[in-house]
Amino acid sequence: MTIWFGLTTIPPVISSLHPPSQDSSDSSDSHGGKKGASARGDIASADSAQKVSTNASVKKDFEGMKLRIIYASTSGHTEHVVHVLKDFFAEKVPKLEVTLQSVESAKPEDLLKGDLLILASATWNIGATEGHMNPHMHTFLYKDAKDIDLTGRKVGIIALGDTRYFFTSRASERIRNYIQESGGTVFGFPMTIINEPYGQEDKVAKWGEKFLTKLQEL
Repeated sequence: MTIWFGLTTIPPVISSLHPPSQDSSDSSDSHGGKKGASARGDIASADSAQKVSTNASVKKDFEGMKLRIIYASTSGHTEHVVHVLKDFFAEKVPKLEVTLQSVESAKPEDLLKGDLLILASATWNIGATEGHMNPHMHTFLYKDAKDIDLTGRKVGIIALGDTRYFFTSRASERIRNYIQESGGTVFGFPMTIINEPYGQEDKVAKWGEKFLTKLQEL
């Protein structure tokens, strides 16, 4: 269950950020995956879109529009989800230019590139504290990009979570806090994927449909 209100804003810096142990791991991005595996070859369902078919009626072709997705992925789960989403967009609206970028390679100014931005992260437990975003994403947003002004910027959210933990998918709230603190606007409803994403490609595609429908309003 995701809680949206009455939350304390994440502190500017989390000390001793380090990959969690297996018992207190990235609540969705490491469960069942290999540590540090970022290559698509390590993702079990990497050809993942599985030609997901949808019934969405897209009126615009979005020619010339650019979407950037910056994601943090340690064991491949979040990476899998964003690749599924990109493949869905490529099939549905091939003229929409979608760029995937790992947070490790991102620079603060990348948050301002393109017409629209999506931030994607799993929910992590750091030390004995549950409910953080991936530490690489946290460091990027709250240290490297702490002075970025997102005023007028629309930002979508993708959050992964794990039912083993009380704060199942709280990364969504952490990302939302950063967007709003930086002057940006959350675009649409967050995508929330609980537990391993493999086999949940239809859910990703359905979210993609709603995202495109809202995008047509711009």
